[in-house]
Amino acid sequence: MARLTKRLSASASALHVQANRVFDTTGQRGLGKATIGDGFETYLVDPQALLSGKPLDQSLYGSGEWRFVVMANGKGIGLITVARMSGAWTMVEAGASELAGEITAVATQYAQQAPAAQLRFVRSQQAVADFIEVRSASTAGTTNSPVYVPLASARAALAPREASPLMPGSALSDAQLDDALRQRVQRGMRDLRFGH
Repeated sequence: MARLTKRLSASASALHVQANRVFDTTGQRGLGKATIGDGFETYLVDPQALLSGKPLDQSLYGSGEWRFVVMANGKGIGLITVARMSGAWTMVEAGASELAGEITAVATQYAQQAPAAQLRFVRSQQAVADFIEVRSASTAGTTNSPVYVPLASARAALAPREASPLMPGSALSDAQLDDALRQRVQRGMRDLRFGH
């Protein structure tokens, strides 16, 4: 974090831009007191599995990329993404301040459950949509189906044209996501920018 802060500050000075363009340091005193918070693997939606009719939670696979929330004064101000490259973990991306804030808000909301729910970050590249999968702790012998909290990208992608928009923090079941998500993934499959 110290090396990144130094590099960002030097780049910002050389380019005569504000340092808060990468991380949301508005109202903060720069990145000097920022720390690395929780980390999580990004799970990707396998479009073929989803379109074949599998539930969303059975259509996910680990990407091998991990994201860490950058925290300042109890607030998520950005994300650092690391991936294994040439046998070493390497930072490949930094930024996403709005996404960091959303992730932190959802994690805080579900951390208050007892026992704590299990959360996974889910990205559908073809639908251009991010979710937090929430799986509540099950009681003896029962399996709880997960629900999905659509983040801003998913709310924008899946918002019905005429109905009221999805609200931040609302959780949807696989059945509630079903048609809209699958249609969006199918459209994305025709886009040559996405690998399949």
